Amino acid sequence: MNTLPAKRIKNALETRSKGFVACSLTELIEHSVGNCHQPAKREIAIIYDITRVVVYKHSDRHPQFGKLSEIMFLSFDNLLRHLRMEESTFFPIIVQASKKARHSDSIEKPIPEYFYEMVETLSKAHDAIANDFELFRELTEDYAIPDGADFLIKYLFDKMKRLDREMSFHMQLENTILFPKAIALAKEWHPVEIQEQ
Repeated sequence: MNTLPAKRIKNALETRSKGFVACSLTELIEHSVGNCHQPAKREIAIIYDITRVVVYKHSDRHPQFGKLSEIMFLSFDNLLRHLRMEESTFFPIIVQASKKARHSDSIEKPIPEYFYEMVETLSKAHDAIANDFELFRELTEDYAIPDGADFLIKYLFDKMKRLDREMSFHMQLENTILFPKAIALAKEWHPVEIQEQ
């Protein structure tokens, strides 16, 4: 396999994400939804449809495509649920808390006390998603085009490789910049209650 070592890939992702350090939480969320979540949802639908055709046409010569399709169905379902949770629950909490005055006398606080646990759950989901993409790379030999592959297989592997790269960057951005900023905001509302474990 002719791929970049994992350390170089991680360094490249970290370098790319550094440009977002100065962004506010609202800007980071807008970037996440507009530049990752929405495109990822579209790509997942396309990739899964292409995979079904590829399995139908080529699984006799490439049995690994059947296994890839099975794993992909479960992995993409988990990934889509993760994106929906961020959009429907996690991001709205952050946006609401960012708009309210910190340490206000209001009894109702926009950030729940279980917020850190929510961040931890999302971080673990990122690990699971990364493991799924690692499995995709194993099954496709790092998206290497098999001998005699037609245009559809090449198109599928190109789409998968791009989604893998963009999701890796997105998760790196959230893990290293968005989540720590969200935790810092939560601690402004709950300086004692929320403790990193």
